[in-house]
Amino acid sequence: MKVVNVVVLAAFLLLDCYYFLRILFVVLHAKLVAQRKSPLDVFVTRGVCLTTDLDCSCHMNNARYLRELDFARTHMLFSSGLWKTLKHLKAGVVVGSNTIRYRREINLFQLYNIHTQIKYWDEKSLYIEQRYINTKDKFVFAIAIICFRVLRSTPREVLREHGHISIDSPEMPEDIALFVKYNEASSAMLRSETKSE
Repeated sequence: MKVVNVVVLAAFLLLDCYYFLRILFVVLHAKLVAQRKSPLDVFVTRGVCLTTDLDCSCHMNNARYLRELDFARTHMLFSSGLWKTLKHLKAGVVVGSNTIRYRREINLFQLYNIHTQIKYWDEKSLYIEQRYINTKDKFVFAIAIICFRVLRSTPREVLREHGHISIDSPEMPEDIALFVKYNEASSAMLRSETKSE
């Protein structure tokens, strides 16, 4: 029994066990409970600000927003079946960049929904909008744009394989266009810095 206690204690000290347990719960819920939807639909996940989410100002820590968005994207990938399609194609996805704008703090025990939706794609990436929305008055606490880079495939190929034949991307929203432009400028700047070293 002592060995088990030591192993459990060591696991919680050395690994972010809560993260892995939460991911497991999200995946199981998405596969077994969640309604099957198109990957282009809006996916809603529910959340609450707990004591473990707080910063020194007693509202949700900025880093926790991004962590919760990660769980919401995982839910979207599995409940839509997109993860299965990616694995079939031997493809993957990784966050290439993101931006988030905080509009109002989320306080202790505040309930919220996260709305996750693919808004646009190009030859390399899916662009996902995620919104924290107050469950009471529908106020948007925060809004994020995520560049989800598709590895070893293309967004069009993934969506076609998933059943969306010859699908074209919606028109690029203005905020995503500015986000893409910023990323391009940042990449150009960093490349020029590397050449000058």
